[in-house]
Amino acid sequence: MIIIQGLRYFASTIEEIEELTIDEYNIYLKASQLKKLDRTKELIENAFIQRAMKSTKDKKGTIPTIKKEIDLIDAKAIEDKILFGEKIEQQKYNELFIIAENLKEYNQLKKQKDNGG
Repeated sequence: MIIIQGLRYFASTIEEIEELTIDEYNIYLKASQLKKLDRTKELIENAFIQRAMKSTKDKKGTIPTIKKEIDLIDAKAIEDKILFGEKIEQQKYNELFIIAENLKEYNQLKKQKDNGG
C-alpha cells in the first residue's frame, strides 16, 4: 500500500519510493496532500470569480459589478513583488476570496429584500 500511495501522490518509480526513509515518505505524502488542498482552494476561488464576473448591480443585468480584472486582483503588483523579491502578504491572495464572500452576502441580502424579508 505504501508503494501504491507513493506512486499515486508523488513518485514516478518504485525505486524512488524504496530510497526514501519513512520520515521522508511521510513528508512527501503530506506535501502532496497539501498540494491537493491548494488545488481545491484554487477551484473554489475560480468558481467565486466566475460568479462575481457574471453578477450585476441592477435588476436588468446591464451594469456589471466587476468591470475590469483589476477590480478583483492587482496581478501586476503581486507579480512585481514576486519578481523583485519583496515578501508577498497573504492578504493580497485573500482579497479575491473576501470580495467573493462580500458579493455572496450582498446577493443574499438583496434576495431577502426582493422577497420582502
